[in-house]
Amino acid sequence: MTGPQQAIDCLIVGAGPAGLAAALEASRQGLSAEVYEAARPGGQALAANLVENFPGFPGGIAGRELMKSWVEHVDARGIRIVLDRVESLAKDDGLFVAAAGRREARARTAIVAVGLVPKSLSIPGERELTGRRLFSYVDPTTLVHSDKRVAIIGGGDVAFDMALGFANRAKSVMIVMRGGSPKCARPLLERAVDADIEIVSGHEVMSLSEDSYGAKMALSCGAESRQIEADIIVSCIGKEPMVDFLDRSIARGAPGLFIAGDLRHGRQCHISMAAGDGTAAVLAAAEYLKTVTRD
Repeated sequence: MTGPQQAIDCLIVGAGPAGLAAALEASRQGLSAEVYEAARPGGQALAANLVENFPGFPGGIAGRELMKSWVEHVDARGIRIVLDRVESLAKDDGLFVAAAGRREARARTAIVAVGLVPKSLSIPGERELTGRRLFSYVDPTTLVHSDKRVAIIGGGDVAFDMALGFANRAKSVMIVMRGGSPKCARPLLERAVDADIEIVSGHEVMSLSEDSYGAKMALSCGAESRQIEADIIVSCIGKEPMVDFLDRSIARGAPGLFIAGDLRHGRQCHISMAAGDGTAAVLAAAEYLKTVTRD
């Protein structure tokens, strides 16, 4: 690991909407900042087929296009996005210390904007098919799905938006949900019907398997059972926090530590809310920095 670097004002963990908005506000406030991201800058917003509730885009915009413009904005401000996973974050002698790969970053404040991670299905066959047939909250453009059978597990906004993202090129798209009726916004349901997306409600996925014809889902509906075949399965059953990288001494909070985005709001996952959170976190960090001595 490289030796300790000079402390910066603000360490931002996560380059989704909250982290990117925080980076831009840090630049505006004249704070030195770095952003650490374990995957792709833009976060899970990249998987959104159509973002309809972000101001300025009357016809909506694809999540990947919106996030591309945000990353370009951050780059234009000269803020570095480090593509490394933060493996630990602790506080030592008044500074936050993050270990990421071979790097050690030190900062006076830290903003944790890592978002949420997809929930596991916790069923037989999940581990074996993950990454080959089974995916979670994936950007449809990253998978070859032309003339493929696609099955989406879940009944909320994201599941329906995901299904619509696959519908243009896939051979068929099916939504399988445990509940009796969709929990998505009505316009999404109407578009799904117009796109001939099959909706199977009241069925729970019990197991996954695979043969030469593709993946198989064993479904249960009370005493009834059935099997569905698909080439690609996408799980959209919800997300949960994953903050085990936080040292126990700061896991419940510490002066100079701020939480932003989906990690703070839980099920209410909206890009506009995350962006506002990132901005507010930096403003709070700037106020905190006025109370501490900079070395």
